Amino acid sequence: YKEIAKLLNSYGVKFLAKHVSEEDDRIHAEFDPLGADTGRVSCSKPNLQQVPAIDQFRGAFQARPGWKLLTLDYSGAELRIIAEGSQDQTMITAFLNGEDLHSKMATVLWGIPVSKTENKDKRDQQKTVNFGLAYGAGPNKFKHLFSNDMDKAKQFIKKYFSTFPNIGKFLENLGTHSKTKNYSMTMSPYNRIRWYSYDTTNFKETSEVERAGKNQPIQGTCADIVKLATYRVHKFLKENYKDNAFIVNQVHDEIVIEFNAQLIEEEQFAKQIHNIMLEAGKTVIKSIP
Repeated sequence: YKEIAKLLNSYGVKFLAKHVSEEDDRIHAEFDPLGADTGRVSCSKPNLQQVPAIDQFRGAFQARPGWKLLTLDYSGAELRIIAEGSQDQTMITAFLNGEDLHSKMATVLWGIPVSKTENKDKRDQQKTVNFGLAYGAGPNKFKHLFSNDMDKAKQFIKKYFSTFPNIGKFLENLGTHSKTKNYSMTMSPYNRIRWYSYDTTNFKETSEVERAGKNQPIQGTCADIVKLATYRVHKFLKENYKDNAFIVNQVHDEIVIEFNAQLIEEEQFAKQIHNIMLEAGKTVIKSIP
């Protein structure tokens, strides 16, 4: 009941009354290009990036009559950035061959067949840890996977990094760099810096800087790629479709476009945007698609 009440309170009738404009029956949110510490775009008044990924909520956002919404997002962007940065061969091979990354890594880690149907629990563990590492998470964040047993979580992480040493070195170097240099940096060619000021004698502050130093180069690089893609898509729409297509939302690694479906052939249009986004990704990611 509490969960549903919270959702209705956040995105129900009050949400509509507060945020839908009487002038054009649309929602006009505010976007901040550097709203998040990592350099991600943030959204407020209201936050359209936090709309629950549930059909009843996402499906409530509709294009004007005769128009459609097109959404394109990067698949596993942050994992691809880890693969590029670490040059881990298991990750690179999986991406090059179009294999299921989490199944492939879990199979290598445990030495048994793992897939979405076989030994699925191992795949789920692997997936949680793979994504968690992109946020600089440690054993404490993963202990719930092992019935809150901290020792088992530590053993798993140790096994993970001994199996995939390049990933371990990559993340360790990022964390060490942030502590010793007091800044972290997104990947080339962007090299966008985030500075840190902290008490080196305070363990909690030091750990937080280390975690942020692992996270910002990964999540921030993803933000750099998406911003370049957003700029290029906007420019392309303005030059080729004028008043018949607009970017209406940007949700982390996803771009949402509203376009006139009566004048624009949607398959060709989607392919054009798709190609622009791929080219933006290639500015950083060279080893894999």
